[in-house]
Amino acid sequence: MPLSVVETPLLADWLQVAATIAGAVILAKLLRVGTERWLSSTEGLTEANLDRKLLAELNYPTYLTLILGAIYISLPIISIPHFKFVIGGLLLTAILFVWIRAGVRIGGYVSAALYESDHDFEFAPVLKNLWSFLLLILAFFLLLSIWEVDITPVLASAGIAGIVLGIAAQDSLGNLFAGISLHLDRTFAVGDVIQLEDGTRGTVTSLSIRSTTIRTRDHIDVTIPNSELNTTRVVNESSPERYRRIRLDVGVSYSSNLEHVDEILMDVADSCHIILEQPEPAVRYRSFDDSAIIAQLQCYIEHPAQFGRAHDELIRAIAVAFREQDIKIPFPQRELTFYESGNEIMVTNNGLNQSTRIDDRDELT
Repeated sequence: MPLSVVETPLLADWLQVAATIAGAVILAKLLRVGTERWLSSTEGLTEANLDRKLLAELNYPTYLTLILGAIYISLPIISIPHFKFVIGGLLLTAILFVWIRAGVRIGGYVSAALYESDHDFEFAPVLKNLWSFLLLILAFFLLLSIWEVDITPVLASAGIAGIVLGIAAQDSLGNLFAGISLHLDRTFAVGDVIQLEDGTRGTVTSLSIRSTTIRTRDHIDVTIPNSELNTTRVVNESSPERYRRIRLDVGVSYSSNLEHVDEILMDVADSCHIILEQPEPAVRYRSFDDSAIIAQLQCYIEHPAQFGRAHDELIRAIAVAFREQDIKIPFPQRELTFYESGNEIMVTNNGLNQSTRIDDRDELT
């Protein structure tokens, strides 16, 4: 009779533990089967979609957490003081491991989706590595907390190490955060034509964690630290639109028929294949110069990289057209008048008199 009194509560405890675990297993199974059926029946979700991958990745850790969590909750029911701390620690460690693993894999999926998107998010792999590093740091401190390890000395050591590393790598960290800032601000992207404050101009070929590389028209790659780009003036010739307006000044004689000049310049722009039809080209007169009226041809090209070639073709075509239509392009002229008096020669340069004394042996050329 006393034996039965001692065994009855133990049996009830074990039955309660078994019922808790069985309920958790059933709930986990139902959740897993329901999620899989919903994923397979939803037409909008395919294996290539990010949402399907995320749900599938969360399914496994949720399943294990329900089962292991039920076992952990059941530990106080069973009087095993010597093993409760060890078993509980192992269960929480396993739960932490599966969730950290899921977090790292989800970060990889999001990174791959961003990198392959239309926005060309080239910093996605960097953010993936940063996300994984932060998860590992979090897992390390949670693991110490689970096993009741005093983390105060660890935090103090980590703080000192962080200060030392920050001082030693401040240039690298500056370039890193500057690169992230440049990308988040969408200052420029790969393929854009930019011009720096010092006059350097070229096409962006690479935007990395440390630096940005641009290729000039001479096919020379110039690598610039991101921290410098973040503090200097950058002109993005490809933003907000890829096409760019070019302006070409040409002087015509004061005696020229300006309407006729308009027609010639517009015909030249229309005949040049590199010039866009829309927006339409235009001719504007800018100033009265010393010897000419300055006309300006305004037209658009498809890409800033075509700027030099467009200028070349327009100048050639305008020179030929003006020659055929007898339109004069004036150039500055100076009149020199020589007056000889004895051994002195008086030179008049546009009204300015200058006296020059020469010997008989000197020759006037």
